[in-house]
Amino acid sequence: MRIFYSGTRRLPSSVTRPLASFQKFAALEPKSPIPWIFLSECEGKLKQNSEALAAAKKATALSPAMTYAWIELARAEKASGTCGGKS
Repeated sequence: MRIFYSGTRRLPSSVTRPLASFQKFAALEPKSPIPWIFLSECEGKLKQNSEALAAAKKATALSPAMTYAWIELARAEKASGTCGGKS
């Protein structure tokens, strides 16, 4: 599977538009991990750490074999201060 994506590698002001798109994508395809991964990334850029963590956890639950989902979960946990299972 190839993912073609360009968007959230800019300043936070440029993240709000992709965030809305990924929210719609997640609503249309709730069983796909892809929108949840990118939602997590966008929310992390906006410093919405609890939302980013929840989206990353959803992605790993939907696709435990997807490496990128686990990488995003680790990033979200680090940003939210919950690394190592601590809350």
